[in-house]
Amino acid sequence: MSNEVPSNGEVHLWPGGITLWLEAEGRSAVEDRPTLLAEPAGEAVEILADRMSRRSRGALVRNSFVVGSKDHRPPLGRLVSMRGRGGGEVPLKLYLALLWVSSGGKHTTDFEAAKWAEVLALAPETGAQRVRKAIATLANLGLISVEARPGKATVVTLLHDSGSGRPYSLPKGTPEADRYFNLAPRLWTKGLVQNLGTAGLAMLLILTEEVRGKNRPLWWSPSVFESRFHISQDTRTKGMKELVDRKLVVERSLIVSPNPSKKSKFSESRRRKAYLLINEAAPSRT
Repeated sequence: MSNEVPSNGEVHLWPGGITLWLEAEGRSAVEDRPTLLAEPAGEAVEILADRMSRRSRGALVRNSFVVGSKDHRPPLGRLVSMRGRGGGEVPLKLYLALLWVSSGGKHTTDFEAAKWAEVLALAPETGAQRVRKAIATLANLGLISVEARPGKATVVTLLHDSGSGRPYSLPKGTPEADRYFNLAPRLWTKGLVQNLGTAGLAMLLILTEEVRGKNRPLWWSPSVFESRFHISQDTRTKGMKELVDRKLVVERSLIVSPNPSKKSKFSESRRRKAYLLINEAAPSRT
């Protein structure tokens, strides 16, 4: 099997079959592993999954949360670029959890901050405080609205994934602005979301969004990646390493031929790394 693919300067999907691609790497497409969560986080996530009846569907994430344009940084890019202790890690994980459990009814939750801290596997000494700070961050980004209730848990209401501040509604898949992808519950119940850093989780979201439900290896040109997601190459490299180390992605070096429309006698093939989601991250696995 040739590992040379054509280039059009945009997003690229490997044209061959997944099985052949993995066999070339000597990898398996399926791995079963125990949860990475210790108690009480493991119990809290299981209770949440059962209570919300979201085991099969997971979090429905609009593409506008991940994908921007040349002049518009999407919410994911804004969270990844946050500075300070922990950066945007807790707000990002909390927002994904809110999408998972708040997509029904009025799109609200009123869980105690300490309970969210358990679900996110945060240290009990500082977890609730970090959750409250994350709630404030998400509100400032226009992703949620907050109703404080003295003596009671704060009511959090989802807003549109784009950060526009518009009311939330379940995505339908069409038109393009309403396209979405599914972040599977197994990524929560196995403790994988909780144990990824900001960069790893961001790259997991980007890969899941870009394959559009068809699990094929994927690569981008550096310029397209930065303009599409507003995430640095350093973050991309760090995040991919996390996913490879967690056995959620395999990577392979490909030889990319020049774009035929721009090819000249001086054009040369280039080498790029392509990535394939596997195991719990594979969108085709239920």
